[in-house]
Amino acid sequence: MNPQYPEEQRQDPPRRRRRRKKTKWQIFKERYLPALILLGGAVLVIVIIVSLISAIFGGNNDETIPMQTPAANLEETGPDAADVLDPAALLAAQYDYDGAIALLSSFTGHDSRVQAALDRYREEQVNLVTWGDNTKIPHISFQNLIVDASRAFDGDSASEDYASYNLTIEEFTGALTQMYNNGYVLVSMSDIADVNDEGKYEAKPIKLPAGKKPLVMSMLPANYPLSRAGDGFAMGLVLGTDGSITAEYIDPSATRLYGTYDFISILEGFIQQFPGFSYRGARAVIGVDNSGDLFGYDTEKADELETLKAVIATLKDTGYEFASFTYDGLRYGDSSAEAVSEDVQDWEETFNDLLGDVQILIYAGGSDLLEYAGDKYETLYDAGFRYFIGMDNDVEAWGQITENYVRQTRRTINGTRITKDKNKIDDLFDAGSIVSSERP
Repeated sequence: MNPQYPEEQRQDPPRRRRRRKKTKWQIFKERYLPALILLGGAVLVIVIIVSLISAIFGGNNDETIPMQTPAANLEETGPDAADVLDPAALLAAQYDYDGAIALLSSFTGHDSRVQAALDRYREEQVNLVTWGDNTKIPHISFQNLIVDASRAFDGDSASEDYASYNLTIEEFTGALTQMYNNGYVLVSMSDIADVNDEGKYEAKPIKLPAGKKPLVMSMLPANYPLSRAGDGFAMGLVLGTDGSITAEYIDPSATRLYGTYDFISILEGFIQQFPGFSYRGARAVIGVDNSGDLFGYDTEKADELETLKAVIATLKDTGYEFASFTYDGLRYGDSSAEAVSEDVQDWEETFNDLLGDVQILIYAGGSDLLEYAGDKYETLYDAGFRYFIGMDNDVEAWGQITENYVRQTRRTINGTRITKDKNKIDDLFDAGSIVSSERP
């Protein structure tokens, strides 16, 4: 057997060897296998691409169905939809459709509920009716409310006054309920008339659903004398832990309670339950004089003054309007120009810093000016008063709107009115049905 050497070590010239015939498998590998491998790879790539497209677009091969889902069919959880739906619903409930529509229109997400609310509010807005005469809007006023009738009507020297001038909480709530059911809606003085672009006062359109009627309410004076706390009245206003307005009351066992124990806190609770009682967030007018304990606070004590300022700020933010009820109960119509000037100056020095710009004057005792000219009128006008409220219990509603001022009369709602003069308020509610059984 000859040893095997590498070709470069061989000494003999190479011999031509006879080629072997290729097998069918060799021919197949050389000619067809590479092409088949390339073709298989291409098919695999195509399959992968098709799978990705199917995963992205849901495997939908029907060209008649759009690739994108319409916004109406999206899950009803558009970005922050509740942030516009809830406040818009409150605006619409209080007849501010312009505000509700503007708020919903600002929503940039996709939520069918927003569009449905827009359609509904636009339809309701078209059906609103403009109140025909802003000089024919009733104005009614109340004093502090009795929490415990047994303590107020206990036969002492104050009982007779309480029976004449004050309602119980039960009676006030009954009056509110009936007025709401009778279609009355609270409006503010500035809703009735305000300055135009030329600085002149003119009536503003009050648009309400058919059957609704505007109404102004006031509470005066806004004082809570400490002496009344023992007679079953609230001690004053406080702010709850959530910043809401509430009232403080001391029960017969000397326990301090906080809740709906006065005019303002009850009105707030009522509007929260029935927002349609308020036109665009309107509340009551609060008359302020110097009879002491404004909202239950001593303005001479620094610690109480700071709390009082917080209460006043909350009342303003909530929609309450403040009015001068004169400083010392002076009947301006019957007083000299000098006396009126002194009273106005005292009121400004005491309350201007606390209440800010006050444009409403409620005449004490309903003593209106004989004419809106001369020294007394100039004193009131220079002090910033533009809305002047007199008193006439025999007229359902009276007003006057001029370029420079607005006038109105009010009716007092008190114990005498709901018992002896029921006919003077029967346009508002059935007084006989609300009288407390504890009233003497």
